[in-house]
Amino acid sequence: MKIADPFALCLWREARGEGVGGMRAVAWVILNRSRKWGRSIHDVIMQPNQFTSMTVDPHPPNPEPDDLQMAEAEQIVSDILGLRDTIDPTSGACYYGNLRTATSGWFFRNIVDDKIEHPQMAVIGNHTFFA
Repeated sequence: MKIADPFALCLWREARGEGVGGMRAVAWVILNRSRKWGRSIHDVIMQPNQFTSMTVDPHPPNPEPDDLQMAEAEQIVSDILGLRDTIDPTSGACYYGNLRTATSGWFFRNIVDDKIEHPQMAVIGNHTFFA
């Protein structure tokens, strides 16, 4: 059985219901955080309480070997890391959430409500992206 790349797995877990555009946007958030804070992509993904599907969920889903969305996530990662995708659809966002389903008080107080430090950058599918 093939071990999934954590970057692609994070896209799949966080945004597979958002299609290629949504997974691509999450990939750019991860890359933006990596660049902003000088951390590896792996460290960004695995930082506690950041991508809960990777660090908090006690039983996170895993794709089947022939999952087409996982293949799309892997292609997104390959394109971004290979510099074939260089246009960030989030305009530099480092945060995102589905504002209809998010339950984190911290996220709303510190990101959504702080329009000076964290202006809204984009809405892609069900996710709203913030600087």
